[in-house]
Amino acid sequence: MWATVTASPNNGPATVVLSDRATGAPAAAGSFIAVSDTAGSLSEQTQYAQAGVDAQYSINGGATQYSSSNTISGAAVTGTPNSTTNSGATQTIPGVSLSLNGVTGSTPVTVTVGTPAPSAQNIQTAVQQFITDYNAAITTIQTQLTQAPSSADPTQGTLFGDSDLQQLLSNMRKQMDATVGGLTGAVSSMLDIGVSTGVASGSSAPSQSSISGDLTLDATALTQALTTNGSAVKSMLQSWSINFSFMVNNEASPGGTISSRIQGDDTQISYLTTQISNLNAANAAKQQELVNEFAQMEATLSSNQSTSSWLTSQIAALPTP
Repeated sequence: MWATVTASPNNGPATVVLSDRATGAPAAAGSFIAVSDTAGSLSEQTQYAQAGVDAQYSINGGATQYSSSNTISGAAVTGTPNSTTNSGATQTIPGVSLSLNGVTGSTPVTVTVGTPAPSAQNIQTAVQQFITDYNAAITTIQTQLTQAPSSADPTQGTLFGDSDLQQLLSNMRKQMDATVGGLTGAVSSMLDIGVSTGVASGSSAPSQSSISGDLTLDATALTQALTTNGSAVKSMLQSWSINFSFMVNNEASPGGTISSRIQGDDTQISYLTTQISNLNAANAAKQQELVNEFAQMEATLSSNQSTSSWLTSQIAALPTP
């Protein structure tokens, strides 16, 4: 029992209230009692005991309903007041959760439920996040492609003018204005929902970000497309995202172009490391051989000098004619 209750002080420091964690009528628990410390022992104060009760509510003027929780999912409507049809049917309000936050009394609370529809704001937020990530990616790619090698920093310019990276950048840009095949209607590309590199108005020159291929979102065009034909927008985004993901995964996923290049480079690095190690070992052996030969030469020269000195002394000792 103790695991299902909470305790809090009340009515002074010597009293604690034990409340059931579950809400609602006693059948679903939902009661509390007051316990006080009297002469060093706990005793129940029955005058403060109180059973929990279910929340009472009615929907659309129907019969009173009860809930052990103040959050009601799948609320049902019994009958249809002021209507001669479907008077006895019970209908569940789909996709609606009611939160009972207070007593309304005789004043009803109006809840307007419309046809389920996608959240234009959530979709706009997701599209804008993609645009932000896309622009960051192409900026990074362009930086790597244009960063010239430096003798002072060997890590700089390693991808300068790289053909594979240039191809990836080109494919990403082409995908942004590609028309998705198999779709009918006015929404068949990202351009149709306001995603583009921006268009200069009038005689204005295109911006540098537009020249670089950065994307921008026309929120009005996206909202209009969602309002007039949300299902077409959904179909286009689903098909387009699959195509874009396939293109990116061919490059970046395990076994893709980038992964294969890294594995190939790692193999080459391993080979070159082995070759360098072998050359260093060969150079060390050659160096030791030369050191040994030099030592032998030094010993021979020293011996020859000793012999030369002895001969000189012998010649000097010969009698003079």
